[in-house]
Amino acid sequence: MLVAAGTYLENIRWPETPDISLIGEGRETTIIDGNGADRVIWIEPFTVGEFYSYGNSRIQQLTIQNGYSALVGGGGGIFSYRNSDSLFLDDVNILNNAGNAALYFYGSNYVSLNNVLMEENRSWNNHGLAIYSRSSNLTLNNATITNNDKGIFVWDGGPSFTETTLIRNSIIWDNYDGDGEMTTVIFYHSYPLIADIDYSLMEGGMGGLSIGTADVTARMGC
Repeated sequence: MLVAAGTYLENIRWPETPDISLIGEGRETTIIDGNGADRVIWIEPFTVGEFYSYGNSRIQQLTIQNGYSALVGGGGGIFSYRNSDSLFLDDVNILNNAGNAALYFYGSNYVSLNNVLMEENRSWNNHGLAIYSRSSNLTLNNATITNNDKGIFVWDGGPSFTETTLIRNSIIWDNYDGDGEMTTVIFYHSYPLIADIDYSLMEGGMGGLSIGTADVTARMGC
């Protein structure tokens, strides 16, 4: 689906159709605005508790802004839940979304953010995350995550699933919550996690990572 330049006040429930692409004319000119009413994009099977194969879903060359979710499983900008396939975000701005996370991913085989700017995403309690990723393989390339309440929260997928997070050529900086605490990436729980961070600017370096798991393999390259 091609979207012409303009600002659209929308709260989109993604259809159960594989391999859909939502492509704007440019990230500065095509704006999907949640108007503070609900999530901007909501990807979740209509049958509660089931997974759905959405294929290769793509969101490209647009801005997603002013989304809102008061739910614990937030995702004010994009909420992707029980999507057993892949989601690609390319050349996208994620701005001024409110919720416990601007981007919320649960149960996705693969999530890719390429050339993505995340800025000024805040929660109602000033403790929201830029990205929440659970039971998903997450890749960031040329991403800038700055001036949000918190950075990235990675939660493992259980003993039968080794979750992989790759961060390359990216900047995660100046993400301070309402208590003045800085967070770049949090790795949580006790099942296998693999993290590979290369050619990236991370505030605090390795000290900026919070590792709350006994089984994480983390490597930070130059």
